[in-house]
Amino acid sequence: DTASPKVEGTETFKVKLSAATGGATISDNEAVGEITDNETASLSIADVSVSEADGNAVFTVSSSYPLELSKTVTFSYTTEDGTAVAPGDYTVSSGTGSITNGSSTTIVVPIIEDTASPKVEGTETFKVKLSAATGGASFSDDEAIGEITDNETASLSISDVSVSEAGGSAVFTVSSSYPLELSKTVTLSYTTEVGTAVDPGDYT
Repeated sequence: DTASPKVEGTETFKVKLSAATGGATISDNEAVGEITDNETASLSIADVSVSEADGNAVFTVSSSYPLELSKTVTFSYTTEDGTAVAPGDYTVSSGTGSITNGSSTTIVVPIIEDTASPKVEGTETFKVKLSAATGGASFSDDEAIGEITDNETASLSISDVSVSEAGGSAVFTVSSSYPLELSKTVTLSYTTEVGTAVDPGDYT
């Protein structure tokens, strides 16, 4: 089937003999012809990028050829921590998937939004890994990256300060709208600017 190739699996037909003449008899009147399929299901899983607030990361597992109605391939899947860690960032997921009468299926991994104590985490990742293909299937790509983009950003503000001329130093506090995770750092530059107080006579 070159026009619309699909995975059919091994198929058979029969050749039957009958009505022998010339005094001949038939000892075996039936033969089976076996047609082995030259299309196989090579499975791959695509990377996904979602916001922390999206709820789910939906991964698509695709077959290199569509499968005929009578043909099914299965596979196992499991999640694996990266910089995103279960259960804080996503829900551990594992199980068995299948493709029947089509060319793809999906795996849904729930994403956890940190609403109780939101913080700036930055973009984090985890993996979904495939294994144990059946039905003659193989893998061309058995691993996908799930990317979770943070929906909290560090909005920085600086507070006014009032000090006595004899105070020695004016200490300004720069604050982030959300706390930062241990692994996350933001930087900024600062400079002073003359007002009614003049550098260097009033401040340094």
